[in-house]
Amino acid sequence: SEMCIRDRATLDLYGDALPKGATGRLGSLRMVDRSIRQMVFTPEGSQVVSTHRDGYQIWNLTDGSRGDVLEHESPGDLMAISPNGAVLATGDDEGTKVQLWDLSTGKKSAEVVASSKLIGLCFLSDKRLLGAFAKGELRVWNLDGESTVFQGEWQDPTVLSCAPKVGMAAVGTEDGHAYAIQIDTKSFSVKGATEPVSYTHLRAHETEAD
Repeated sequence: SEMCIRDRATLDLYGDALPKGATGRLGSLRMVDRSIRQMVFTPEGSQVVSTHRDGYQIWNLTDGSRGDVLEHESPGDLMAISPNGAVLATGDDEGTKVQLWDLSTGKKSAEVVASSKLIGLCFLSDKRLLGAFAKGELRVWNLDGESTVFQGEWQDPTVLSCAPKVGMAAVGTEDGHAYAIQIDTKSFSVKGATEPVSYTHLRAHETEAD
């Protein structure tokens, strides 16, 4: 069955009219959510998680209904879901803490304090989470408790992305540089150790001469 549809393709789950061309609506016009600044899909595509004024809202795409709200006093925009769909990682609004949530129960399973302002989060594998920080530090957390820090020539990162299948990450910086980083996560076994990492400095933006 199609998302949020009753008898007619022009109505949502609650019988309210849909905009032209829309096939469904998450939630309802009767329940307005404020501050939806970010959304991420679960890997299998059955749910979406969005920021919410009280935490993080889970939406069911089969019918557009609301699932659990993962309650948090100061939810931030940074979210990442593990490749197996089991864990949601979030950063708080101040970028000082990282929370791990069990999506099967809707409960927070762990929280760690960030070393500096958190810029990005993404998963390298089901058990390894990568974070980028304002001072150029990258940290890999093993969800079993260990973490590893490494740094390169990238400074003032602004965006982070991961490719779990190939163990790579990409970092973009404030000055327009980009780095493709090959990360051997299997070598990160000693807590607090700094491991070598190989990376490629991608072509930087050209600047015009004065």
